[in-house]
Amino acid sequence: VVELFDDVETGAQRFADLAEEKEGVGYRLSKFDGIFSTYIRNEGVKSLSYSATGASMIAGGDSVQALEDELAASSRRHDQAGLVSLVVKEGKERPIKERLVAMGGKLVTLKEQAGEAPNGTSFVITTGPTPDLDRTNLIVGRVVQGAAVVQAIAAQPYAKPRDSYYDKPFFEYGKFLGDKRTIVAEKRFNRPLKRVLVASAGVLQQ
Repeated sequence: VVELFDDVETGAQRFADLAEEKEGVGYRLSKFDGIFSTYIRNEGVKSLSYSATGASMIAGGDSVQALEDELAASSRRHDQAGLVSLVVKEGKERPIKERLVAMGGKLVTLKEQAGEAPNGTSFVITTGPTPDLDRTNLIVGRVVQGAAVVQAIAAQPYAKPRDSYYDKPFFEYGKFLGDKRTIVAEKRFNRPLKRVLVASAGVLQQ
């Protein structure tokens, strides 16, 4: 059970909307895709609307601007276990990817950022102080019941990063050379070895 804070109106309502699956968009059956030393991460949802118009009824809509504004105004910090926060900004800049496309009868190289920017639906639950998240994540609530479930997820085996004394130099050099195998491998780091899903979600009325 997560208690939502009322001083982050858009962020808290966004989390609630996704928990109760408003307009068919929600956290049910979403995966926990990251296990880290001081938090676990849920992947969120890919699309914020399944309507014919494409307009989202989720608080904040398709933009994360309102969430960024609340993050800038917030004085809360990831200083304890049990905090729930939405991923609003990127932790590090995405790499630039080049691709060849035909334009006007010529091959032109286009540069674009790889991957996708956060859409404000992925969330984390802290298992300890995590100050690195203060810049990127908007705290919207805290776990008030079910901490044992969070700890059970955090204890699941996961793919370890290549940070050992022997592996890391070779792995980093492969990244420097643009070896696609290192990029694919890095995407799997910290992923649980077993699927961990949100079986059900909703909103408890007071």
